[in-house]
Amino acid sequence: MPPSSGGGKLDWNISSLDLATFRVDYQHVINTFVAPLGPILDGIGSNQGHTQNYVSANYMLSETHTFSLTLINEIRFVFNWGNDANL
Repeated sequence: MPPSSGGGKLDWNISSLDLATFRVDYQHVINTFVAPLGPILDGIGSNQGHTQNYVSANYMLSETHTFSLTLINEIRFVFNWGNDANL
């Protein structure tokens, strides 16, 4: 299965002094490794002959306010999630 990923960003100019931003990123990767010497001679501790499944997501919400040319304030909330598995 080919990897799938995507993401996007949405900006909203609330006013000339305020900017709100929302961003999302998603990635799903599946790697399948073939043991070079077969499953019996693979040895111990390698991931050869297994499937690795990686899923991750990132969400960000921020608001930027400009008080003056020399004073800017930003508040940002971020959530990261990931699930990695050797199957």
